[in-house]
Amino acid sequence: MANNTSNRGFASMDPNKQRSIASKGGQASAGGNTSNRGFASMDPDKQRRIASKGGKAAQSSGHAHQLSDADRSRGGKMSPANFANRPKEEVQAIGRKGGKASGGTRRGNNY
Repeated sequence: MANNTSNRGFASMDPNKQRSIASKGGQASAGGNTSNRGFASMDPDKQRRIASKGGKAAQSSGHAHQLSDADRSRGGKMSPANFANRPKEEVQAIGRKGGKASGGTRRGNNY
């Protein structure tokens, strides 16, 4: 049975037919009906209405964030990711760590 000219299976198909089948990807397993499934596929107005209901429910049940005026005014100023609020020495140390981790090379420039 060393004869590989069998007409069975994907590998024996015409390359154009293989390409056509492969381009369909996971659509076959989903019945080809994936475009109208889930929250992300809804129109933006419908998403907004649903999200609004969730926010209102959280507010009324007391599960929403309760920020004080001081918290709101600070905003992202106190975020650890905000380098402007860190001491200069700390920012320099973070930069050195990053440089060492990258091997001292810049993207596209291997010197």
